[in-house]
Amino acid sequence: EPGLGAPCDGEDADACDDGVLRCTPEGLLCDDDPASREERCNGVDDDCDGATDEGDDLCGACVPRALGASVFLFCDEAGDWDDARDGCAEHGGDLASLETEEESDLVADVMNELDWREDAWIGMEDATGDDDYAWLSNGAAPSYDRWHAREPTGGGEDCVRFTHGSERWRDAPCDRDRYLRICESPRPS
Repeated sequence: EPGLGAPCDGEDADACDDGVLRCTPEGLLCDDDPASREERCNGVDDDCDGATDEGDDLCGACVPRALGASVFLFCDEAGDWDDARDGCAEHGGDLASLETEEESDLVADVMNELDWREDAWIGMEDATGDDDYAWLSNGAAPSYDRWHAREPTGGGEDCVRFTHGSERWRDAPCDRDRYLRICESPRPS
């Protein structure tokens, strides 16, 4: 039968070709999961309608950008380090671990595009208080240097922010509640 096994969209509400044409006594039928795929704030067109992250207040104060295997959320909500991590967890991620220059460049470009005038928390910290900073994602020290001149200063400044003007890292007290946040989560496949 021509078309047998071809992708198709069933009678669910999404526009995703996530079904398969099957042969039935009534003829070819699209065997599709009746549950629709819902759009989520993740930089991906989850419902296959050609638009990404659309919907009323789907992303709230966050703007998604995908790069490689990650989705970065640029969230224009100020808070301290713990608030920032909690906000990222609500979107299925954590503060962004900028493990490559390319990721740091993306952050700088998007902060400029959004015309942010405040720094943003990223996922690097000095968890032990011994001035050894590491990424949250893997516990490793940064493999490249993007520290601002004379940084890190340490001395109780155990959390790290990405600066909006110099596009560099600076440490800060974790309880400082004026910084925005940049989150990272795995990109759905």
